[in-house]
Amino acid sequence: MLSLLRRGPKAQYSKKDHRTALNFARTFPENPSGALAELEALGLDQAWAEAVLDHFHPDAPQPELEDVEPETAGVETAIPGTVTAEPSGVERLAIEIPAGYVDTVEQRAKLIAALHRRLGEGWQVESVDLQNLAAVIVRGELPALRPGAATFGLADKATASNGEASAAAYSAAGRTMLGYNPFTRRAETATLPPATLELRARLLRKLPKQRSWELELLPIFGVRDGVGHLAQVIITRADTVSPERGKEIAHWLGLARTVIGHNGWWVKIDDTTGVITMNASIPLKVPDRAPYDYDVIEAGKWGELVVGRDGYNKPVIVDLAATPHALVVGRTGSGKSIFIQSMIFSALAHSFDVAVIDPVKEGLDYRFAQPYTRAGGWGCQSFPEALAAIEEVYEESQRRKAVLSQLGVPNWTKLSKDDQLKYGFKPILVVIDEGTSLAKLTSIPKSLDKDDHRAVKIADRNSAKELIVMHAGNILRECRFVAIHLLFGTQRFGTKEIGGDAGEMRENMGTRIVLGRTSTTSLAMACADPQDAAEAYELAHGQAAPDEDPASTEREATPGRGLAEIDGRGHVALQGAYAPVDELIARLEALGVPRYEGDRRPVVPEKESPFSFEEIVPEQPKAIKDLGEIELSIDDLEEADPADEPTEAPELDWSTAHAATESEPSPAEDPFAGVAKTKPRPVFDDDDPFSAPAKPRGPKVEFDWDS
Repeated sequence: MLSLLRRGPKAQYSKKDHRTALNFARTFPENPSGALAELEALGLDQAWAEAVLDHFHPDAPQPELEDVEPETAGVETAIPGTVTAEPSGVERLAIEIPAGYVDTVEQRAKLIAALHRRLGEGWQVESVDLQNLAAVIVRGELPALRPGAATFGLADKATASNGEASAAAYSAAGRTMLGYNPFTRRAETATLPPATLELRARLLRKLPKQRSWELELLPIFGVRDGVGHLAQVIITRADTVSPERGKEIAHWLGLARTVIGHNGWWVKIDDTTGVITMNASIPLKVPDRAPYDYDVIEAGKWGELVVGRDGYNKPVIVDLAATPHALVVGRTGSGKSIFIQSMIFSALAHSFDVAVIDPVKEGLDYRFAQPYTRAGGWGCQSFPEALAAIEEVYEESQRRKAVLSQLGVPNWTKLSKDDQLKYGFKPILVVIDEGTSLAKLTSIPKSLDKDDHRAVKIADRNSAKELIVMHAGNILRECRFVAIHLLFGTQRFGTKEIGGDAGEMRENMGTRIVLGRTSTTSLAMACADPQDAAEAYELAHGQAAPDEDPASTEREATPGRGLAEIDGRGHVALQGAYAPVDELIARLEALGVPRYEGDRRPVVPEKESPFSFEEIVPEQPKAIKDLGEIELSIDDLEEADPADEPTEAPELDWSTAHAATESEPSPAEDPFAGVAKTKPRPVFDDDDPFSAPAKPRGPKVEFDWDS
C-alpha cells in the first residue's frame, strides 16, 4: 500500500498492488487514526490516505445497490458452455477461459476468433474473472458498459478536489470508478475487463485534462478471414475538445489512428448524443516483401518518394514537400541501405539532383546511382571529397537564397516554371549515410608528435567530419525553401553518437524511419513520440520493443521491416521496397533520366605539404654587350715606373669587402653593367632541415694563372 501511495493517484496498478491494498485494510481496521498518523509521518499524500482509510474503515458505508442489479444476473454459470436465451432474444453464456489468459486487446481478439469457430459469429465478451478463469459472453446486443455495476457511499470528507484519490482507492480494490458526486456522496463503480482498461489507459495518457471517471468506452471485436481484431471503440462519455466540429473530429481521428488503431481507422461523432465511434477498416498485416510501385512513383508529385508498403499493402509515401528532411535509423542487417536506395530511385525518377556523401563505405551500396548524381555530387571516395561535395551544395543554397531575395519571392515553389528553369531551381536530395561513423572523431595517439604525418592525417579527417556534420545541420535548418533536402542514415541516433545537436537535428527531420529490431530507449532517441512509435513497432515485428538493444550478432528476421513516424500523419508499420539494381538502372533508362559519362567526384583543392619548400628558379643571364675591338701594345704590358706611382699605397678596408660582394653596384658605378654575370647560387634557409650546410662567407680573390 505504501508503494501505491507514493506513486500518486494517476499510477497504474497490478494485481500485487490490489492485494497489498486489501492487506493494508485488514491490518489497520481497528485504529484508522493511528494508521493515518503513521502515513502522514512518512510524508505521504494526506487526502489520498484519508480516502483509502475512510473507504476501508469498519464504520464506512457498505456497498449499496441503488436501482442497479448486477449485469450478470440470469446467467447460468453452473453449466459452462450452455447458452441461456433471454426473452428479448439476447443470448448470454458463461465460459471457461484457458489458464494464462490475461485479456489484453491482442488476446481478446484471439478469444473472439476462437468463439467464432466454436459457437458462430456475433459473440462479444462482457466480463472477465481472471481469478476463476471464467468469462461472460453475449450475443444479440452490445455488451454491458458497466459489468458488475454498484454504487458506493462516499466518506464525509469527500470533496470535488479529491476525486482522483477515490478513483485510485477503488482501482486498488479491483473496481473502476465511473461516477463521482461528492454532494450526494455517491460513487458509481464497475468491474471492467482488462482489455477495456487497457484502451482507457491509452486514451488517458493522451488526454491529460480528462478526468478518469468521466471517460467511458466499450470495445467491439470482429473476425475477418478467421482472424480476430479490434473492430470498433464506442466512447459514450468524454470531454469535448473543441466547440468546432471539424477540430473535434480531427482530434479523435488522430487518437484513433495513433493510439487505438492505425492508419485506415475513421471516426464518426453523433451530434445528438455526443457518442464517438472509432471504426477500423481492414486488419493490419505488414507484407513480407514489397516490390517497387513504379506506377505510383511515376504518377506522384515532385516530392513524393515511395519507400514501401504498410499493413494494408498500400504504398508508403514520404512527401518532401510536407516534411523536407528524413532520418533513417537501422543497425547492420536491418535493410537500411536498401531502403535508402528506394528513396534515391524515387528522387531520380522525379528529376532531382542527387548528391551522395558516404566516405565511410565509399558509396558501395549506391554505385548504381553514381552516373546519375549531380556534377561533383559523388562524395564517397575520401573525406576531403565528401566535404567538397556537401560544401558545393551549401554554396548552391546561398546562390539560390540570393536569387529569391533579389526577386522578392519567399519560396522556390512560388517561382514560375520558366523562372525555375532560368535560375536553375531543381530539387536536390543530399544523402548522408553511416552518420554514426561520420560524426565520431578519432583520437590522436599521444605518442605521435603533432607534426607527424599520421597525426596530421587524423586531424584533417576529424576536421572534415566536423565540417560535414556542421553543413548537414545548416541544410536542415536553412535550405528547405530553396529545394534542398537531406536524407540522413545512421545505425544509431542519439547525443552519444551524433553529438549535442542530435535533438535539434531530429526535430528538423519531419520523417523518422526506424528499421529492424531495436529497444525502447533507441526508439525514444529517434522518434518524437516514443509511445506511439512503440505500438507501430509491435505491429511491424509482432512483439513489443525490448528494454535493451538486441545483440549485434542477432540476425534480423525480416530486413526492411520497421516503422515510419511522419509529422502530422502519425505512425505506420511498413516493409521497405526492394528490387535488383539492374532493374532499377533499366527503369531509370526507360524514364529517360540523364546518365552522365565521366567522373562525378568533386574537385578537391590540393593542400600544401608541411614538408615542402619553395623551388628557387635562377635568373636568366643578361644580354652580352659588344664593346668592339681593343688594341693593346707591348708598352701596355710593361711594369709601371715606381717613380710614377704614389709613394704610399692606399690601405685596403677589408671590413667592407663582404658587403661589397653582397650588394649590386648601381649602373653608374659599375663599368661592366650589362656584362653577363656568374649564375647565382640557390639561397638555402638555415631552418630548412633539407638545405645545404651554410659556408663561411668573405672576400674572395681569384687569379687566372693561365694569362
